[in-house]
Amino acid sequence: MDIRAKTVLLAIVAAHLVADFWLQGDDDVVAKKQFRLFAYLKHAVIHAMAAYSFAGLWFVWQIPAVVLVSHPLIDGLKEASLRWLAPRDADGKPVARWKFWTIIVDQALHVAVLAAMVAIFSFFDTISVEPYWSALLGNTLRLKTLVLLSGAIATILAGGVLVGILVQPLLQEIRDAYRSGGITPEQRGLENGGRLIGQLERALILLFILSGQPMGVGFLIAAKSIFRFGELKDNATRMEAEYIIIGTMLSFAWALAVVWLTHWAIAAV
Repeated sequence: MDIRAKTVLLAIVAAHLVADFWLQGDDDVVAKKQFRLFAYLKHAVIHAMAAYSFAGLWFVWQIPAVVLVSHPLIDGLKEASLRWLAPRDADGKPVARWKFWTIIVDQALHVAVLAAMVAIFSFFDTISVEPYWSALLGNTLRLKTLVLLSGAIATILAGGVLVGILVQPLLQEIRDAYRSGGITPEQRGLENGGRLIGQLERALILLFILSGQPMGVGFLIAAKSIFRFGELKDNATRMEAEYIIIGTMLSFAWALAVVWLTHWAIAAV
C-alpha cells in the first residue's frame, strides 16, 4: 500500500470516527437498537458522505458505495448480538463486559473493511490520482490534521462511551442501593452532568499533552480530588464518591493513552 493509499485510509477512518461518535446522536442510537430501518439508512448515508468528503477522490464513487452497504450490516450484527446473545444484568440490560467487547469488535470490523477496500482499490489502481485535500493542503499537513482529528474524537467522545460502559457495574450497584432506600439516583444530580464532566476532563488532557504541559494533568486530578473530599468523609455518599473517582481515573487513563499515541503519530508523519 503506497503513501497515497495510506493517506486515503487514514482519511476515511477519521471520517468513520467523526460520523460514529460526533454526528450520531442519542436518538439515533436508540432507534438503531429498535432496528428502525430509517435510522440505519440515515447513519449509513452520513458515513458514506463523510468518507467521500474526507477522501477527496471525487471520481472514486466506490468508496461511499462500499461504506453505504457495509456499515449498516456491521451495525446490525452488533445490535443483534446485544439483543439476542448478550447475558443480562438485574435491569435486563446487556452486561458491561459484553457491551465493551461488542463495541471493540464492531469498530475493528469497520476499520478492517475500510482497510481491505483501500488495499483492493490500490491493487487495481483505482486510487490513481492525488486526493483533492492533499493537493490543496499538502500531504504532510493533511496527515497531521487527520491524526489530530482522529485522536481528539477517540479521546473525548469514544472515551466517554467506553468509560461509561466500564463503570456500568458500579452504577448498577448504586442504583440497587437507592432502590432499597426508596431514592432514585436521578434525584441526586444533573441528567447529563457526568457525561459533560468526563468530556471536559478528556478535552483538558488533550490540550495539556499536545501543548507540552503534562503537569497540568496533575493539577486537574488534584482539583477533582479536592471537590470530592467532602463526599469521601461522609459514609452516606461513599458509593457515589468511589464511583466518580474510579470513573475519573478510567477517563484519565484512556485519555492519556490515546493522546500520547496521537502525539507520537503526529510527530511520525
